[in-house]
Amino acid sequence: MRQIGMRNSTYIDINESYLESPNFAYPYYRKDGQTYAFDTALIQRVHIGLATGGVLASATDMAAYVNFHLNQGRYEGTQII
Repeated sequence: MRQIGMRNSTYIDINESYLESPNFAYPYYRKDGQTYAFDTALIQRVHIGLATGGVLASATDMAAYVNFHLNQGRYEGTQII
């Protein structure tokens, strides 16, 4: 992911190594006006079905990903795929 400008991204793996990432943002949700921490164990159980394929990325990194695709697999002038 770093090869295409995604500097703060990781992916969900079966060993849960993503939880050790220094920049891991824990998900939260709001219900009835209160904020709750999402149980990260639930993420691991459903990671195969995630629309992102298990990628955990910031909006900035996702923009880099989209830009990579819009540039037909090229990043900073270098063809990656």
